[in-house]
This record gives sequence, C-alpha cells and structure tokens, in this order.
Amino acid sequence: MTTTLEDIAFNNLQFLNDKEDFLANRYTLKKQQLIKEDDDTLYSLSDLEYPLFFTFHQLINHVHSSYEPKFHVKTKKELLDMFQVAIETINEYYVETDNSNIEFETLIDDIEDKVFFITQYYRYGWCHRLPTIVKDAFSSLCMQLIYSSRIIVDEYISDLKDPGSYESIDEESTDEDIPDLEDEEEGEEEEEKGKKTN
Repeated sequence: MTTTLEDIAFNNLQFLNDKEDFLANRYTLKKQQLIKEDDDTLYSLSDLEYPLFFTFHQLINHVHSSYEPKFHVKTKKELLDMFQVAIETINEYYVETDNSNIEFETLIDDIEDKVFFITQYYRYGWCHRLPTIVKDAFSSLCMQLIYSSRIIVDEYISDLKDPGSYESIDEESTDEDIPDLEDEEEGEEEEEKGKKTN
C-alpha cells in the first residue's frame, strides 16, 4: 500500500494531537514526517518549520478543495478541530523552549490565519461571503447617491447666488443663433445700389 502525501500529513497531525509525545520530544524527523520514538530527540525550531508547514498546508488544501465527505474516517469538522488542538500544542511547545525565533513565529501566525479562514469558510460558506458582497454593493450605491446629491446641491446654491443665471445663458445662446434683421436689410440695400451703379 503506497503512502500519499496526504497520509503523511494526517499522521503528522495525529501526532501533534498526541500532546504528551510531542512536548516530551519523543519523535524523530524524517524529511516531512514526524515519527514517534521512545528516545528523546531535540530538534531546533528551524528543523520543525518544514514538517509543520507541509502538514497544515497539505490538509488545509484537502479540506478546501476535496469533495469527499470524510478523510481517514474523519469529517472536515473533525479535521478542523484537530487543527486547533495541533496549533495549541505547537504554541505550548514554543513557549516551553524559551527561545525567540521570528521565522517560527511568522510561520505559526500564518498557519493560524489560514486555519481561521478555512474554518469560517467551512462553517459559513456563502453565509460568510454574501453579507460582504451585499455591503460592498450597498456602499457603492450610497456613494453614487452622495455624488448625485452634491451635484444637485451645488446647482441649487449657484441658482440662489445668481437667480436666473440659467435663463440668461439660454437667452444669450438664442440671440447668437438668430441673425439681426436690420443688418440684413442694410446689406441688401447696399447690394442693390452697387448693381445700379454698374
């Protein structure tokens, strides 16, 4: 029977849920695997980064994208609960080491954020996303209404400051369009006089 990457990740998650063995360092690292051992073995936080990264990301991807209702006889909800226990175990281990490692802290924070997101997505799905979509659409509508009301108010205020300004603008434009009749008559008389002299 071949062991898949998801199988390895699930075995790691089960080991992290077995708090006593992990905190007592009763394990050995083999690439991305955490293998239970009776002898105490001390590893640095840097050594743990890749196995932890692999374990969570492999299973988070499975929970997020798989259509299978169960994985190793565990439901997705049970896997999410196992994630929470494993994160608590890792945080407790980090506190007990009394070491400060910024890279390790960043990794754990990233894992916690992703587990939180996938938990919210699994529990609420569209019920979690739909209110955000509706809120954004409603906010956009409100901004359009505010913009339109500003234009109306500006036009109203300018009309109060200069009453009839729209009418005068309209009259000026119509006066320019209509030719002056007196000027046309004078032009015609001059043309007739020119013809007679010729």
